[in-house]
Amino acid sequence: MLNEPVLRSPSKYEQLVIRLLVTVGLLSIVNFCYHFFRSEFIGHPLLYGLLCAVLVYGLVRDLSLWYYYLSIRVPPTPLATKTFTVDVLTTYYPGEPYAMVVNTLEAIQRIRYPHTTYLCDEADDDYLKRVCQRLGVIHVTRQVRVNAKAGNINNALRQATGEICLILDPDHIPAPDFLDYIVPHFENPEIGFVQTVQAYYNKFDSIVAKGSAQQTFHFYGPMMMCMNAYGTVNAIGANCTFRRAALDSIGGHAPGLAEDMHTAMLLYREGWKSVYVPRILAKGLVPSTLTAYFKQQIKWSRGTFDLLFKVYPKIFSRITWRQRLHYFLIPIHYLAGLAYLVGFLIPILSLLLSDVPWTGHFGFFLLIILPVVFSSFVLRFYIQKWLISDDERGFHIVGGVLEIIGWWVFTLGFVYTLFDKKVPYLPTPKDDESTTHISLLIPNLIVAFLSLAAVVYGLQRDWTPFSIIMAGFAVLNAGFMFFSVYLAFGTTNRFRTFRKRFPKIIRTIGRHGKAQLLGALDAMTVTVRALAPVLLVLVCLTAFYSTDRYERQTLETIEPIDPDSMTPTTQLGLFLPTQAQGMTDLASVAERKRRYGYHPEIISSFVAWSGQLDVDRLGEHLAGIDSLGADAMITWEPWVSHFPASDTVDEAKNERRGLYYIASGLYDDYVVEVARQIRAMDRTVYLRFAHEFDNPDYPWSEAGGNTPGNYQAAWRHVWEVFRREGVTNVRWVYNPWRAENMRASYPGDRYVDFLGITALNYGPAYADIPEQTFAELYQPFRDSLRALTNKEVLLAEFGSLGDRRTKASWVTQAAEYIAADCPEVRAVVAFESAFDANQPASAGPGSTGYLDWTGNATYLFHPGYPLGDTPAVQASGTDRRELPEGKIVGVGYSKGSGWISSEYIPARKNIVEDYRGMREVGINTVRITEPGIYARNLLGLAEAFGLGVIYGFWIDDDIDFLSDSLRLREVEASILEQVADHKDRKVILHWNLGNDVLAQLSNHFSQPELAAQRQAYYRWVNRLTESIKREDPVHPVYHALDYRPELRELMEAYPLLAGQADGIGLRIGRFFDARGVEELLTAYGNRLVLADIEVHELNALPRSVWGNYLVLANWQHAWRTHTVTFDGLTDFHGRRTQAFRDWREMGGGAQETNTLPTFRILPQAWVPDPGQAVTFRAVGRKEDQWVHPSAAPSGLELEWSIFRKDAYGNPVLLQILGQGTEITLDFPHDHLRYELRLTVSDGVHSREVRTSLLPQ
Repeated sequence: MLNEPVLRSPSKYEQLVIRLLVTVGLLSIVNFCYHFFRSEFIGHPLLYGLLCAVLVYGLVRDLSLWYYYLSIRVPPTPLATKTFTVDVLTTYYPGEPYAMVVNTLEAIQRIRYPHTTYLCDEADDDYLKRVCQRLGVIHVTRQVRVNAKAGNINNALRQATGEICLILDPDHIPAPDFLDYIVPHFENPEIGFVQTVQAYYNKFDSIVAKGSAQQTFHFYGPMMMCMNAYGTVNAIGANCTFRRAALDSIGGHAPGLAEDMHTAMLLYREGWKSVYVPRILAKGLVPSTLTAYFKQQIKWSRGTFDLLFKVYPKIFSRITWRQRLHYFLIPIHYLAGLAYLVGFLIPILSLLLSDVPWTGHFGFFLLIILPVVFSSFVLRFYIQKWLISDDERGFHIVGGVLEIIGWWVFTLGFVYTLFDKKVPYLPTPKDDESTTHISLLIPNLIVAFLSLAAVVYGLQRDWTPFSIIMAGFAVLNAGFMFFSVYLAFGTTNRFRTFRKRFPKIIRTIGRHGKAQLLGALDAMTVTVRALAPVLLVLVCLTAFYSTDRYERQTLETIEPIDPDSMTPTTQLGLFLPTQAQGMTDLASVAERKRRYGYHPEIISSFVAWSGQLDVDRLGEHLAGIDSLGADAMITWEPWVSHFPASDTVDEAKNERRGLYYIASGLYDDYVVEVARQIRAMDRTVYLRFAHEFDNPDYPWSEAGGNTPGNYQAAWRHVWEVFRREGVTNVRWVYNPWRAENMRASYPGDRYVDFLGITALNYGPAYADIPEQTFAELYQPFRDSLRALTNKEVLLAEFGSLGDRRTKASWVTQAAEYIAADCPEVRAVVAFESAFDANQPASAGPGSTGYLDWTGNATYLFHPGYPLGDTPAVQASGTDRRELPEGKIVGVGYSKGSGWISSEYIPARKNIVEDYRGMREVGINTVRITEPGIYARNLLGLAEAFGLGVIYGFWIDDDIDFLSDSLRLREVEASILEQVADHKDRKVILHWNLGNDVLAQLSNHFSQPELAAQRQAYYRWVNRLTESIKREDPVHPVYHALDYRPELRELMEAYPLLAGQADGIGLRIGRFFDARGVEELLTAYGNRLVLADIEVHELNALPRSVWGNYLVLANWQHAWRTHTVTFDGLTDFHGRRTQAFRDWREMGGGAQETNTLPTFRILPQAWVPDPGQAVTFRAVGRKEDQWVHPSAAPSGLELEWSIFRKDAYGNPVLLQILGQGTEITLDFPHDHLRYELRLTVSDGVHSREVRTSLLPQ
């Protein structure tokens, strides 16, 4: 139907979807710019500037395209009420094919609407004169040929008299109903011209033709439809229809290389309006060869920029703001040439300079660019609803490649404009010239060969993931450039000719593959159109969320990986008497803490009710517990016969009905004294009053004449006395003996803070008592607890009888069960007593002596402690290798390890800077671990700087060494491959198995399986060491072991030094004890060396044990996704830390000049509520006074950060908060897991101070 266009305007819903997609795209661009253009990510200044230019261009181009998607409008064809006189003009230029012109003239004459046809013949050709005479076409020529096509048209207009003028290129064949859809629009007297689609009948003839056509699909589809709404429709000289009066108002068709665009600009200046009819009413020829394409694009590029610089300023004040914006945006397309040139230069320069433009993580870049790319993708596919025909939709890859290939043509047009160099007006070639002159390929070949040369040079000099990525871009660019050579020859450019070169089966497979691809494309198009808003919003929200987690590291939501099996909230406690009385020997606790790394958070003691002297002793005991940094748990046993008040009460004197008399207040004086002693403590005291009321062995049970009611009354009375005395630091622990009796004597939720449970396994020592796992022992209590209250649980007495192996197995399995299934368990207190005279009733009346519960604490605090009766598999090694002569002073270097999760870019220049700094402070060795792709850089530069290399391997400690043979073979093969690759490097000092698998296996296995796993590992690692030595007959092999309290026992049980290992490298960590380390080093001599130690730890050791082998922990603080360390000689920004200065003072070089003042963080005066905004302030030390930072030396930078700790206080996550003299943050819920960190720096040196978030 005449009045129904092929396409329709978007519905309200579709318009809403388009604008939603554009809005999300805008947010994506804002998000990208916010994260990308940050000063800390600036790499090489030149490269960064070039990259920014390319990205800004790409984003502006996206925005300009989206602008033309916002208001698509398809005008209906008005009803014709008036007949206009129409002239149809076409042109001829010498050399154009006759057949083409004749076809066009014949088609024009078939147009049904009454019209007069003119051929504007620049050649005054006799043959064409005869053709015109035959067809009834008016032949027009001219003698003075000026202004190219515009002059030719204007010459014909001098004799043409029609009200409407249709101008057609000689290759454009109009449809018979062309004017039926165009002329009715001129009934609106404001319309100056009507434009229709420029389509092509040869778009599938060649690769170039296809690409050229693809570049126009979106322009003649949704973009020109949107120009309808903006009043900015472009006039296209190939098939544009003008009102003659409009042309006359501007003096005829405007001249220039882009004469049609110039004409439209002048018409808009005069106030004329336009219409775009999205119908294919004529089809012409698109450039099908590279020569034709280049000629067309140089003309359009030069012409467009010429209009921008010369015409646009003159008409600016006389056109609408939409038209001003439109004619400013149109030339952006041709700036693509400069953008591509810069894009080619970035990888070339990056490879030549061995540097990167942007120092952020590549994965982070992908996260922030993904929403932008996906927004563009979804918008482009959704907007393809308004392409003119179905065969136009797709990815348009060929068109994009062709645009890249034409970079130099676009650029040349811009440069010619700057220098006002003329380009002759030549019609786009229509003769299908099949070859391209080699001179047109020279710019592309220069880029291609430069790119490949940069790849060869750059990868030889710098072999990193980032240089490889740049090399990939360079190779891709070279591929595009060489593709232009492929397109330059007709035999390869021609689709049909090209296809015929392949066998028939290949052509058949290609046809089927193309059909499948088109089907998939159709399905994807339909899906994207239907689900575009949902898809885009979901992808963008996912990317935004991932970016936030990646970049900001939301400390509240990311859980650290705990190193051991106990849950982070489970406290560990200890009861450790050294004689037959109930008080823990605090000196023994202190010794175990020092020597074996015990860190009990609760220290338990049994205190019997007695007189005043014992109250004073209790106060001293509580103070001693406080000095060990632990809370006290007092099992308060109400033996009342010792009190003078009991002398007059026969029942009390005989330990009968004691609870009744407690409830009556008979012993309140004593209770008050104890309450005051506890009140004086700064720490929590867990009070386990009258435990196991239902145990008949105790006189406060029913066996002593007490009832459950007496028990409840006594408990509540004592509780009330403590309340009256203002004791706020006491926590009441109700501890029944049997689960079934729990409810009967329960004092009530108001009076109880925790439920205490006696979790002792008697079975291994008695034939008639069944052994119980912890789960079996605990389950009855758990069932009763759920029915009674929701209080948390303290395992007040925890352990098993039996031999060492039995205890180890029972305790470690119990710990795993608690961690996995018992979130209600708040604390576990090891019952480490050899003086328990409480024989179980089932043991019989003749059972005497003490029960030995010792050894349980060992496996509670150190699940990996070796079993004393485990026979180690002996291995003998005779191939002993010594290190090179001289002193090894090394440092760990982790930038090349785990680079995917690292916050550092280990670029060549960074490594050079670091190695130079190491040499400056007397370091001659660097320890690296499985550098992978960075091996060439790290090892090569180490040799250049005269550094030796300790080459480390990492063996995962979660391997099942008993059964996972496949994984073990893979690990062994990987290690041996690296040894083979690097064994001939002179810088290698020794190989290093760099993590303590023996100890860390306890994180994954419990006794007795742990012992079996260790034996299997011991056998395997000796075989591996032997294989390394066979592969490399020169270099020694060392094993790393972590210092821990049980290390000596581990080394005796699994004697690595008696096997193939040439030495043991001692890694110092959280169990550091100077005396213990010194004893070990002395005992093992030069076979045990300091392989990983911080400066302050080293300073605590006597120099006599340093030896000739010393490796400091880290050159720079490490910051990875889930790991943070502050053990570097330099901080995260490469500034020199206090450790650096201390190392120099210890003999590592000239003493550092340190002008940094001392700072501290002012703690809070109260405990804020979670989520409350809290401000922390810094103060500086000046002349023995704390002053505001403004009074401190100028030029200092104060940076705030916060980090989260795991269960052992190790930092696992870091978040930078900002800079300044104070910082405000939301107080975290789990505030005990956080510390605030202030770094003061003068740009070269830095000093750190840390504090908890709590008042101090």
